[in-house]
Amino acid sequence: DFSIRAQATYKGKIDLDSSDVRKRLISEPLVTVASSVYLNDHPAPQTPEDLANHRCLYSKSLVSGNKWQFFLNGKMSIYNIPNFFECDNSEILKRLALNHAGIAYLPKSLVGEDIKQGRLNSILDNYMASTFDISLFYKRREHYPARLSLFKDYLIEKLEARLATKRKAESP
Repeated sequence: DFSIRAQATYKGKIDLDSSDVRKRLISEPLVTVASSVYLNDHPAPQTPEDLANHRCLYSKSLVSGNKWQFFLNGKMSIYNIPNFFECDNSEILKRLALNHAGIAYLPKSLVGEDIKQGRLNSILDNYMASTFDISLFYKRREHYPARLSLFKDYLIEKLEARLATKRKAESP
């Protein structure tokens, strides 16, 4: 009756099953990151096109493989990055970036503390990236069994409360 999907989305992306109702639970930017050691050995990319000259670490399930989307001045562009290392575990990609293996494209919540502590550098900051979304999908129905409606409402309420608490703790 329900599915929860975690995926990168970008402006203009069409969901394959439009008969489902989508309730976005979390949406956060993806950021392009690399370690200082990697960037000392490889000049930081100034544009997404420069990624062609770098070792890129990516998750096929997170961002459609080696196609990374960026926006500049309202225009979206998709860049085919080199096939260097693919792994469907964002934590492993983060560890590889921390260990100077290349450039990763990951959710900000996953790498934000590493950026703040100087372990990773955010690059291509002038370009807006895709977002990482966790969404609840469910079928359109006139009447839902009470237990399903209660579960959906409970999930949304608890997640929104947790996110509000987190935002409040992060604000200055």
